[in-house]
Amino acid sequence: MTGYNAGWYSISFTPAASPFYVTFNTANATAAIVGGVAGVYCYNTSARLLQPGGKTGSITVSALGDFKPFKSTDVGRQIRFEYPGREPGWGVITAYSTAQSVTVLLYRDLPDTAPLEAWRLGAWSDTTGWPHTATFYQQRLFTARNSNQPQTIWASQSGDFQNMRPDAWVAGAKSVQDSSALNFTLASGIAAPISWLTGARRLIAGTAIGQWYISSKGAVLTPSDFSADPQTSVKARDVAPVTINSGAIFIQRAKRAVYDLNYSFQIDGLKASDITILSDHIGKASFAQVVYQAEPTSNVWGRLEDGTLACMTYKPDQNVIGWTPCVLGASVGSAAVVEAIATIPGNDDSGQVYSSINRDELWMIVRRTINGATKRYIEMMEGVFDGPNRADYLNRSEWRAAVVSAQADAFYVDCGLTYSGASATVISGLTHLEGETVKVVADGAVQGDKTVSGGSITLDLAASKVHVGLGYDWVYRGMKLPYGSPNGPGVGQTKQVNGFVFVLRDSASFDYAIDLTGDGDEEPQDLVFSAVPFRRPEDSMSAAYALFSGEVNVDPPTGNGFSTDPRVVMRGTAPMPWTLLGVQPQVSETDL
Repeated sequence: MTGYNAGWYSISFTPAASPFYVTFNTANATAAIVGGVAGVYCYNTSARLLQPGGKTGSITVSALGDFKPFKSTDVGRQIRFEYPGREPGWGVITAYSTAQSVTVLLYRDLPDTAPLEAWRLGAWSDTTGWPHTATFYQQRLFTARNSNQPQTIWASQSGDFQNMRPDAWVAGAKSVQDSSALNFTLASGIAAPISWLTGARRLIAGTAIGQWYISSKGAVLTPSDFSADPQTSVKARDVAPVTINSGAIFIQRAKRAVYDLNYSFQIDGLKASDITILSDHIGKASFAQVVYQAEPTSNVWGRLEDGTLACMTYKPDQNVIGWTPCVLGASVGSAAVVEAIATIPGNDDSGQVYSSINRDELWMIVRRTINGATKRYIEMMEGVFDGPNRADYLNRSEWRAAVVSAQADAFYVDCGLTYSGASATVISGLTHLEGETVKVVADGAVQGDKTVSGGSITLDLAASKVHVGLGYDWVYRGMKLPYGSPNGPGVGQTKQVNGFVFVLRDSASFDYAIDLTGDGDEEPQDLVFSAVPFRRPEDSMSAAYALFSGEVNVDPPTGNGFSTDPRVVMRGTAPMPWTLLGVQPQVSETDL
């Protein structure tokens, strides 16, 4: 028997002692207890003991023995202390002293200051990393993936998004309730860091090796009722997906393709389909982000790493999925770079010229070179022009007059602004385009290009509604014309296009040409274009003329001839609407 004073001692027994005995060296045990000796706490040398320095407020917490659990990056990290039969206490580390000592601000008081092994540090911190992605599902906040646990998902308590407590204190006992927070790790034979979460019909996790369903047998996920099952093997990129109806659209890890993820009755699970397979050239610049614009035409916008945009018309129930590359107007010799995009529900405010209440708005951060200097602007994509309905007017002249009046609101310039007020010739407030050559649409008519000087321009003719901004060219390239011949399919057959019928709506004048090279990728400047004007002889040259809607027949353009793969090319430079509804070529083939 060896005598010890108060304090902590390390004792080795040879051979190992179990049990061992401790006596109090006093004739009056009660006096010893009153004097402060409450008992002896025995532990192994490998124990993880913490000693709270107080029970409330800001306290010091020390690690005993050789145990060193703390790092300087733990500041801001939560810590929880558990006591048998008592409500756990918890706090946040506010200061770091050493690897064995930190300061903790308690948010729930401790019952005593005895050393304890039952404690835990929070999963999120500068030490372990913070959640990489999050989503809401079934009234819980789901987060996933930190640096230490790349395949782990955490969920808040039901209806309490900031409460991550995994248990409850009910009737004097600690228990796990259905509403308690939960966490679980995806069990995969291959390292599968979670890239994103989305809550559709079920919670879906996109990982580096595929997608997982997180589901339950009951109505909702609970700590005692959940399962995680792998579904597809399409690797997901570290970019938030777009949730549409009961599925999602996400970027594949290689960044070249976009996939549509939906439930399939045939396989009773998730199925990922490549929706860029017929437009694989779109992803050559690598997708960086996708967002969804539900109204007015259901579009998915993709931001590419080269700063351009791609727009997909997405109507899967109508079997309509089509991509269009979009390059923003910019200064000569420079490029506009889109650095971020987002969609929000349209709304109106007191300073808005055109209503967007019935559509979603696409917003962008755009990097531009303006007058030789780098600028970043927050820009919004204006809505498409929707002209008057012909059926609402008794005669054509009334309808054309209504079109002219409505097209004054057609906004088809980039980085532009609108003046609306009394008729004027000097338009100011254009300092954001200082030194740039700009396009001008005044009262629905295109005027000559102007150069912004001193933040203003002078119009050729006075107008009361003026759009001013950077111009851009649009180009339409047709696909193959595989029309049949008496001897079979027309692919590879020598053919000649004898004319076209274009079906248009609310369209300005444009040019068209025939590309005979056979690859459909001839540069526009190498083609011979013919004009399709819509201004009539009786239209005034000093005023707007009505946009065209209907069918227009055109002859073969200059440069036409025989080819095995002729393709139509159309282009326009005017800052006005142009909508193509259909193309009908008139083709003759030969067996030569």
